Amino acid sequence: KHYPNDSDGLPQRDELLSLIAAGCNWLVSNQNEDGGWGDTILSYSNIATTILGIAAIKLAGNESDYSEAIESATSYVDQQGWIDGLKARYGKDKTFAVPILTNAALAGLVPWSAVASLPFELACFPQSFYRFLQLPVVSYAIPALVGIGQAKFFHQKPWNPISRIIRSLTVNRSLRVLKQMQPASGGYLEAIPLTSFVAMSLISTGRAKHSVSKNAVRFLVDTVR
Repeated sequence: KHYPNDSDGLPQRDELLSLIAAGCNWLVSNQNEDGGWGDTILSYSNIATTILGIAAIKLAGNESDYSEAIESATSYVDQQGWIDGLKARYGKDKTFAVPILTNAALAGLVPWSAVASLPFELACFPQSFYRFLQLPVVSYAIPALVGIGQAKFFHQKPWNPISRIIRSLTVNRSLRVLKQMQPASGGYLEAIPLTSFVAMSLISTGRAKHSVSKNAVRFLVDTVR
């Protein structure tokens, strides 16, 4: 229901569904014997990629068609420890853990409480202020900060009323920053993972028709090999 279906230079719904189905087939065809997936078809399985694989099939609505693959992959992640396993893999580095857990939460694999809140309101500050404010934010992190941060905010509001008010007031402004940063290709840093996380996050908040979402989808379709 979230797939764009208009004539703004985007592929139509049927083409998108065909690409998604082909992607699921590819995943299952390249699943390792232990049930997991690695970073390449020649790599050992790891918990992060396996969670993303499970989430992809579930979000595509194809879980029933690939029940054995999902069961095998889930068994692998169970052995690794899910959230604890991800923390063990990445430690305090949230660069990878938060996007992966966001993806997992969107697929219903983990609760939203497992996803760290990201202060997307920081995107409203000029980048020159980051060092002055002693904020560890770099420009390439802003798309993820805004997209994923807003998804977390939409699905689970912070308990702190001040944070809730500030973020409510900066949703639209930070989204404008995200739009300004998006290149003509639609892909942030021309990177598939980063662009994917931004797209799925915004789409999950009901903004599939926003220009950022549509341009991101267009970029992703253009990268299919």
